[in-house]
Amino acid sequence: MGKLERASWEEAMSLIVERTRDVQRRLTNHGIGFYTTGQLFLEEYYALAVVGKAGLNTLHMFVAPLSDMTMPANIGRDGKTRLCTATAAVSMRESFGSDGQPGSYTDIDFTECIFMVGHNMSATQTVLWSRILDRLDGPDPPKLIVVDPRTSDTAKKQHSIWLQE
Repeated sequence: MGKLERASWEEAMSLIVERTRDVQRRLTNHGIGFYTTGQLFLEEYYALAVVGKAGLNTLHMFVAPLSDMTMPANIGRDGKTRLCTATAAVSMRESFGSDGQPGSYTDIDFTECIFMVGHNMSATQTVLWSRILDRLDGPDPPKLIVVDPRTSDTAKKQHSIWLQE
């Protein structure tokens, strides 16, 4: 454990099967769990449910479907979405005194400066980024200041000020 080694597909799959069977022997089928994203397509949720419920027979299917219509009734409806939004809520509460957004999207239409710290909005909030791009490409664009050591499309946006350190 702890050191990566080159392995063939067959070796890797054999190790996964061996470790999965070991967990099942020691902890029953319910020792296996799935903790997934909220960004899967319906067909992917279905395939995951088939593997987990029918294949492995585990009760621990923590997934975040788009609606109650996308999953069988007895699949858990939780996923990384809760953890993701919980950390955002705590940070906003600590920073602004409320777990809601500190401004509104219409503020983008009137602001003179947009300041982002460690946030690659072009990859993580594409709809909001499109709104900002419209404003940056329009008349009287605001300053865009990006503080991020990483190279990103957000940081590389023309007319932005990119502070890397």
